[in-house]
Amino acid sequence: MTCDLSPIKCFDWYPGTSPSHLIAIGLNTGKIYLQSFQFNQADEEDMPSVREFGPRSSCPCQQLSFNPAHHSWVAAAYDRRTDRTRTENSSLLVWDIRSAHTVGNTASSSQHDKRSSTAGLMKQVFESGAGAADCCLSCSWIVNETRTIAASFFNRTQIKVFDLRQDPNRGQAVQTKSLNGLTSDPLRPVRLASFHDNEVNIWDLRSFNKPCHTIREGKHVVDIQWCPTRANLLSVALTGNSLVTLHDLNQPSSNTADESEPTIISRAVPGCASHTAVTSIAWHPTIENKMLILGNNEELSEVTNCERISLAWSSKRGIAFATGKKVALMEPSKLGEVLSALDEIGDVMRRRAELGYGARPFTSVKENEEFLRLVTNEVKSMWEFLSLQESFSEAHRVSSLGSPSITPTAPPSILYTGVKYILRGDTSGRSTCEKSRALKQPWLGCDSRSSDIFTEHSQWLVSGERTQVLKHCGWGESRESEEFTELLSRLEKEGQYERSAALALFSLMLDKAIDILHRGAVKDPTLSIIATALAGFHPSHSSSLWKANGQRLTSQLNHPYLKAMFIFLSSIQQLSSILLVLELAVADKVALACRFLDDGEIIDFLDKLSAKLIGQGCLEGLILTGLAGDGLDLLQGYLDRSDDLQTVACVVAIGRNHPLMKDDSRVQRWIESYRELLDQWQKWEQRSLFDIHASQLDSTSALLSSTAGALPAVLSSQVDLLCEFCKNSLSPSLQSLRMTHGRARPPTRGLDAKNLKAIPRVSSCSSCRKPLPKCAVCDLFLGTNAKFVHGSFAGNNIPSEFDDWFTWCQTCHHGGHSFHLLDWFKDHQECPSISCSCRCMTLDV
Repeated sequence: MTCDLSPIKCFDWYPGTSPSHLIAIGLNTGKIYLQSFQFNQADEEDMPSVREFGPRSSCPCQQLSFNPAHHSWVAAAYDRRTDRTRTENSSLLVWDIRSAHTVGNTASSSQHDKRSSTAGLMKQVFESGAGAADCCLSCSWIVNETRTIAASFFNRTQIKVFDLRQDPNRGQAVQTKSLNGLTSDPLRPVRLASFHDNEVNIWDLRSFNKPCHTIREGKHVVDIQWCPTRANLLSVALTGNSLVTLHDLNQPSSNTADESEPTIISRAVPGCASHTAVTSIAWHPTIENKMLILGNNEELSEVTNCERISLAWSSKRGIAFATGKKVALMEPSKLGEVLSALDEIGDVMRRRAELGYGARPFTSVKENEEFLRLVTNEVKSMWEFLSLQESFSEAHRVSSLGSPSITPTAPPSILYTGVKYILRGDTSGRSTCEKSRALKQPWLGCDSRSSDIFTEHSQWLVSGERTQVLKHCGWGESRESEEFTELLSRLEKEGQYERSAALALFSLMLDKAIDILHRGAVKDPTLSIIATALAGFHPSHSSSLWKANGQRLTSQLNHPYLKAMFIFLSSIQQLSSILLVLELAVADKVALACRFLDDGEIIDFLDKLSAKLIGQGCLEGLILTGLAGDGLDLLQGYLDRSDDLQTVACVVAIGRNHPLMKDDSRVQRWIESYRELLDQWQKWEQRSLFDIHASQLDSTSALLSSTAGALPAVLSSQVDLLCEFCKNSLSPSLQSLRMTHGRARPPTRGLDAKNLKAIPRVSSCSSCRKPLPKCAVCDLFLGTNAKFVHGSFAGNNIPSEFDDWFTWCQTCHHGGHSFHLLDWFKDHQECPSISCSCRCMTLDV
């Protein structure tokens, strides 16, 4: 529908519901015309009787604005008067379109006669009295302030705020050139925006003497509009620009100074569909992020502003999407198999924590079977190595305490430096170790009728350092040792028949290796074929044909230990290069190298092997690197590869205060991250057990790394109470509650009230003698016995240590004796302090 009025300068929609689709149109002559675009009987009855009104003088109407609260009030901003002889001198007028309902409303008159006969009879609610020569460029009602309007005046270069209930000459005013497009923020009524050239000024009515912020654009501004559905969002259209710039004004925190500027985040969004320049913007009043944009070719485009989407993972495997005012939550069951598999380690860590993983020392495989089922073989091997090293360190300490004059052949810190330290002699790489010597070892169990058989496999290299490395690898001092026999038996029980047979073969125990394979054939029949092939090998007269067939068989085998057995028998000279390729346990690789590689080869081999394991983040490499130095880089690689923060935190907790580890910031960061993860899972008990175990490990680590007979220092407290006057610790004062004349305070259990009255009461700071805070319940100073009230104990209750503890709310900071607060909050939720309305009891619910 169109209306034939010309020339039209401005218009505004009526904000009420009836009549519907009513607009006020401002003409170039100064007249205001009311037009409804939906005709029905109800609308016709609600239509104002005066359809055309305005000032008597002719002046263009610059802007119309309906009051958002008093819907019948419409403000009109006028240009300067062309007829100076008129007495009217106001360039801002406010009309009440409901005031002329019954004036001139005759049914017989025509529509044109009705308008003409009642023109000028509309009631004026307000006039600015600004002067006939002035020009009102723009005006805007202040939202929530129903009788307050802001207007900008050209001649006086002024923005003024009027209260319709007061004299027009009164009101706030500010001198500025930023007079165009004055608009009030619908969601923050104290804020206005206006522009001039390429500057947009933001005004705060509480401090109206200057803009609270100025935004400078690259081009001249043609239009600005506040978003009515989202706070702090201002849209700006620029000359010749097809994009709309959105400025998100994030307000400063409440504790900053009033003059601090808001943080503004700006971004550009597409405007017209035809990429023409934007001339005007209108936000939808209720639908979020929807705009109507007018291009310079008179094209209207409906644009939806897509918000940036924020994505957050929950510690319980849920995902949250946030855009605008909407937050979408997706439960783990709806994520699908792919996303569920990505967070599988989270489920594993949570189940392991519930079983006590990291909350107790790892002493043996048998005692920790429940959570070892939830770890990989790599992690399991790592824990076995760490447990073995701690047992060696404990044995070393005990032997040193028993014989102080005995100097150990190896330091008790292999747990932190790795076995490379043993072979190198020091951390600089300069070897100071004993030179290795060759020792011939015969084959065992090949033929009972023959004498000892020696081959190229019998040339074992031995030294004191190599023997220590074999022990740290779990192989024992020799093949006849109890440790090596237990290792083979344990591997069989775990079903690792291939590895057990290979270790027996590497120790020249051919018959034992064949027997192990036959026993394993019960589960894997192919092992009996391997055993038969090995039975055809004889160390003394094995033919080249057998070795050639053994090498061909190697390429057909998949298990690394089966491959290693045939390579060992066929070409031991290539052992160094082969060990780097085969996927054997690192401990076994190191042990084989110590047994068969000479002094030059073994150092080079261990350097290459450790560099490879650090790059892969393989936990088994800790046997070479230890926990400190390169070991921390290895743990970082493992964490990046597996996301198993739990294992890394539990490992570094063993030696976080060791001199070789405490200066690395990653150690404490891993531990704190795991603590936070337990808190997010609400595993409070597991978090406490982990902290207790970590503190025990601190003292144990200090004991194991100390010199013989030395004891670790007592752990200091983690929480101290400070005097609010002198800021000194109150701990010395509280100690007197437990100490009397240098003697320990007697236990409270079993004492009667008479004896308890003799216990000293400390109610002041030992440094400045100022009083301690008072309990909000009993009104006695903290430090006084909790159950000692008015010279007697309440009932026959004997106070416990916890009853006297200081307890306070983290929000209102009121508190008192733990015993009194527990009793108070049984029946109350609000703070016991008078005039405090803090609901302390519900803050953590």
